[in-house]
Amino acid sequence: MGIPEPLVNELMVKCGRRCCICRRFNPLHLQVHHIEKGPTGADDSPDNLIAVCVTCHSSVHTQTQLTRRFTPDELKMHRDEVFRLVSDGTLREGEDDTDEFEELIAEVVSRLVGCADEESVSPPISAEAIEQLLRVAQAGGKMLDMSQSITHDSDIREISRVKDTLDQLEQHDLMAWVGGALYRVTHQGYLLADQVLAAGSSLRGEDEDSRRVRKQLQARRSFEFLGIALEAAIKYITNVAGVNIHTKWAFLNAAGVSRDSEVNVTLGEVTIEKALRVILEDVSGASPLGFYVDDGVITISTMSDLDQS
Repeated sequence: MGIPEPLVNELMVKCGRRCCICRRFNPLHLQVHHIEKGPTGADDSPDNLIAVCVTCHSSVHTQTQLTRRFTPDELKMHRDEVFRLVSDGTLREGEDDTDEFEELIAEVVSRLVGCADEESVSPPISAEAIEQLLRVAQAGGKMLDMSQSITHDSDIREISRVKDTLDQLEQHDLMAWVGGALYRVTHQGYLLADQVLAAGSSLRGEDEDSRRVRKQLQARRSFEFLGIALEAAIKYITNVAGVNIHTKWAFLNAAGVSRDSEVNVTLGEVTIEKALRVILEDVSGASPLGFYVDDGVITISTMSDLDQS
């Protein structure tokens, strides 16, 4: 016997049709989970029910050994906190996150485009395919209708672009053909979409100065360093990008890299971020070099030091 409809309605209203774990507005992707189940079955009392999205519901049921799984008390605390946030207007009931979602897409796609030409971190599918997946996954259960993406007026390049994007999504089991011109997001697709959006949220959580610096590093230009000292090359990057760079020379020196280490790099139309990575790779010895952005400052050091930082 199912959960009484009045209890489900009350739960949906209290949570504002938001997942009580990830707190995202998922009006048509919510499921009701029994927090605890006894030997005779599950108790349908309101205190034993929580609304969760499909992805989080899967996580709740996942058995783990080395990581912490959700406990009944934790689930109740998540639920009660969402109830409170919806009640006091912090999480508005039924309010779509469209603007935030658009910003997340822009941030994620920007980062993917920025690293797309880096061999070690190239995304498994294109930024355009990721964007398509995110939009369909967040469309409230709607399917992708190819007939709306390709019309009689579409040229051969546009048709190829759309089909290539869909092929990537199908090959990675992120979308599946339903029939006709319709495609649906798979369970794996929803999981990836949530992971990508979570990564985007993390990036957006950076301080404003750091986000500005990352954006400036995405500017593209050609670079030619022939026998230039590393210190001079870094100064050049500082000037063209308009950023502050702090180089931890003590760590570089310990790794066998000095201010006078020669840089021999020629690059055409790449991001400044890519150029900086190639420069550091060019002079690296046994200890790889890297950088990170914090409080609007780029810090260059050895990877071992950065990992500890």
